[in-house]
This record gives sequence, C-alpha cells and structure tokens, in this order.
Amino acid sequence: MYAETANNPVAKPSLPARLPAAAALIWCGAFLASAAPWLGQLNPSALIAAFWTFEGSDYASVLAHYSWAPRVAIAVLIGFGLGLAGAVTQQILGNPLASPTTLGVEAGGQFGITVATMFFPGLLAFSPDLVAVSGGLLAIGLVIALTWRLGFSPVTVILAGLVVTFFLGAVNMAFLLLKGEWLGNLFIWGAGSLVQNNWQPFMELWPRVLVLGVLMILLMRPLQVMQLGQTSARSLGAKVGL
Repeated sequence: MYAETANNPVAKPSLPARLPAAAALIWCGAFLASAAPWLGQLNPSALIAAFWTFEGSDYASVLAHYSWAPRVAIAVLIGFGLGLAGAVTQQILGNPLASPTTLGVEAGGQFGITVATMFFPGLLAFSPDLVAVSGGLLAIGLVIALTWRLGFSPVTVILAGLVVTFFLGAVNMAFLLLKGEWLGNLFIWGAGSLVQNNWQPFMELWPRVLVLGVLMILLMRPLQVMQLGQTSARSLGAKVGL
C-alpha cells in the first residue's frame, strides 16, 4: 500500500476554470453599478479618465476624480488585501474557513481603535494603523491561547475565533452605547464605509499591499508545501509547529 501511495503523486488543487470569469463578471457589474449615477453627467471616456486626471472647468469631472474614483480604487485594493490575508491564513492553518473575520482579527482591530478613541486618543494621532494592528494581534493571541492545548484543530480554531469575535464585538457595542456621540462615525467606518475626498488613503495603502503581495509570491513554495499536511511538510524541512 505504501508503494502504491508513493508512486501516485498528490494531485495539486486546481482553480476552477469558470472562477476567474465569474470574478471578472462580478467586478464589472459592481463597477458599472457604481458608475451608473455618473453617466448622466460624464461620458464613459471622461469617467474612466477620472482615475488619473480631471477637467478643472467641469465640476462633475472634479468630483468624480476626488470622490468616486478614489473609492473605487481603494475598494479594489482593500478587496485584494483581504483576499490575500484570507488565502495566506487558510494556507498556514490548513483551514478553508480561516479568515481575518472568523479568527477575530477584524473585531480586534476595531476594538483597538475603539479603546484608543475612548482612553488614549494620542495613540491615534501617532499611528491609527499601529493601534488597529495591535488590536488584531491581541485577538489572534486570544485565539491561540484558547486552542493551544487542543492541537489547533480546524474546528477548534474557528470556534475560538468566533468566540473572540463575539466577545470583542460585544465590548465594542457596550462602548458604543455608553459613548455613542464619540464612536458613531467609528462604527460606520468599521462597517465598511469608503467615504473619502482625495487620493491620500489609496496612496498610503497601495505600497504596503504591494510589498505584502510580493512577499507572498516569494513564500508561495513554502505555503504550497503546507498543503501536504504537517507530517509531509515537516519531512521536507518546513517548520509547521508553533
């Protein structure tokens, strides 16, 4: 039996042929839906050009360049970043359900921003990104602490992540009820608001996502080794233990 298994290479998971086409179709539909309100004011070529230039004498062109185009661009960038984070998390944990949302990282980031807004506003002036990352690390640390003695089984990790997500979400909601006048806009942001009036958030974010994307390409082979399972990956030299 061992010889037969050794002679039969493990089949690599393949990407369904229709998946990229479906993703492109959904993206085009979302793009057209966001562009539809502007088509009465700008022609399609001017609307596409709004991503890099604008006509100073045309108010609609200026508004599209500084309001609509940055929102579309950063929505695509954030979607790519979240997809990348989810894919890497699933590869490392060997769990198809793992993602920043199910592991509590998203709730932890919002918790960090909420606590800083309430008690340490100076930290937000220094670096709100660092505050959010610290909250996410706190959440994933709680998940690891809850599952440490249970072997990090996929179901256990997801359940622990959901527990942390619900707990931090409840704390965030308690703060909102106590100080809603301070945190109302924060929770609108946490729900996915992309409201912005310039390109600064996009220009600050894209280099970071690019660096992480290149890093993940360089780590592609070790991540593929992880698909073989912990025993096989360890025999090939990969460090799979925490």
